[in-house]
Amino acid sequence: MANLFPNPSFETDLSNWGNDASYTRSNDTAEDGSWSVKQVATSGYDNFTTQNDAPHKIPVSVGTKYTLSLWYKLTINSGLSPNYEIHDDLPYSGSNLATGNLTAASVWTQKVINFTSDSTGYVTLRIYNNNGNVLAYYDNFNLDLTPGGGTGSLLSQRLPFA
Repeated sequence: MANLFPNPSFETDLSNWGNDASYTRSNDTAEDGSWSVKQVATSGYDNFTTQNDAPHKIPVSVGTKYTLSLWYKLTINSGLSPNYEIHDDLPYSGSNLATGNLTAASVWTQKVINFTSDSTGYVTLRIYNNNGNVLAYYDNFNLDLTPGGGTGSLLSQRLPFA
């Protein structure tokens, strides 16, 4: 099985990702390799996403079960924790396939999210601040078919964003 996220660990840059000002590439700490994405937010709703101002949709097979995982460390100084959304096409206008929030974690913690793709044939990921004062790190994103759960064709290589 192949990870469908190009650049899942940010070892070279943040290409194929959209990041607002509170998200930067950092070598402070990493779950995999030497680099991760660092979020420093005091308030607001900044985004880190595969779809922000440019079209970076991830092609998937229609009606297929997928598992998305990511590793994170999170300190919540005040307010609410960051949220995640997996959309069927475009954030803000597409349907949510999975949503939730991240909980405080002082050590690298894996978040695993299962969802089924719909008829659009694309997904996007959005992580956003929920008006909290937080320090977070994100690394080692993975999107793949759910073992034993897929109904579409197997994507055998890492695909560029559409």
